[in-house]
Amino acid sequence: MMFTIEQEIFSQDRALGRTARYLQEYAGGIRAALREDRPEKLVFLGCGSSYMLAAGAAHLFSVRGGTQAVALAGGEVMLAPGRYAGLFEGALVLPLSRSGETSEVLLALERMKQRARFRTLGITMKADSSLRGRTDLLLELPWAFDESVCQTRTVTNLYAALLELFTVYSGDESLRESLGRAVEGQGAWISGHSGDCRRIASVGWDNVTVLADGELCGIAKEGALAFTEVCMLRGEYFRLLDYRHGPIVVADGKKLVIAAMGPWEESYQKQMVADIRKRGAAVAALGAQEENIWGADFYFPVRGIADYAAWGLPFIALCQMIAFYKAVERGHNPDMPDGLDPYISLD
Repeated sequence: MMFTIEQEIFSQDRALGRTARYLQEYAGGIRAALREDRPEKLVFLGCGSSYMLAAGAAHLFSVRGGTQAVALAGGEVMLAPGRYAGLFEGALVLPLSRSGETSEVLLALERMKQRARFRTLGITMKADSSLRGRTDLLLELPWAFDESVCQTRTVTNLYAALLELFTVYSGDESLRESLGRAVEGQGAWISGHSGDCRRIASVGWDNVTVLADGELCGIAKEGALAFTEVCMLRGEYFRLLDYRHGPIVVADGKKLVIAAMGPWEESYQKQMVADIRKRGAAVAALGAQEENIWGADFYFPVRGIADYAAWGLPFIALCQMIAFYKAVERGHNPDMPDGLDPYISLD
């Protein structure tokens, strides 16, 4: 029997292809919202996984796009809208929601519209959701909706959509080309490394740390969350070298570390891997080099994807597959994690 989440992980490449074609169809409206209307600032709004990806998008737009961009949790804005009125004034607000029904996001928008003037460009995986009536332009990707509780295909497509929005905003052709290559190669990446991920899952670790920098911060944090939700083990995320500043003290033989090795200065990154392994933890690394120069226990070379931001697609698939196989290995049903709902609706 194939689990629903398994089908969604292993079919995400087809959904990514549809998302790419859909965004091309809506390129004019996206371009108008992001460039022609010239918003003063960008506010990304989400909850849970969507908030994590919002944080990554804000980093991308601010660091590489040179614009004021911030990510906010929907619940925080909902509780204290008056604190954020100045930030929302004149902004383009981008609410992100798998279902389009997340109460905190909907209420945050409703309460902020009483206090500030702003335009909205939303992304959801459901057609005809409540978010439609609260946005000026809504991108709907129902083929990427996850029927299982834990988000896998949804977050991969949301991440790709946010990267595409950035290429429209910035005109970054290098990222657009890398994103296209990543989308085209996602199916081969997943099928080619599923056996490796199954072997990693069989090792005797019981907690996971995910390390990545820059634009991968949001998708990497989501990768850590996948372990908490899918296989019910503790997952945490840190910036690569920042892990040495305290958290490394609990690394031991029961820990798996999954790290994206950046395509820049190498020696300090190599030392980070060595320091983790000295404490007994296993390291699975993803990097641009063909050979495992990092000294990791498991290595996954990224081929043909030049832009680091686009590495997020194979990186999140790596986390999702290992988490899925670990759940099966532990005898857990990854489609029905105890105490987790697909989206939050407040009474």
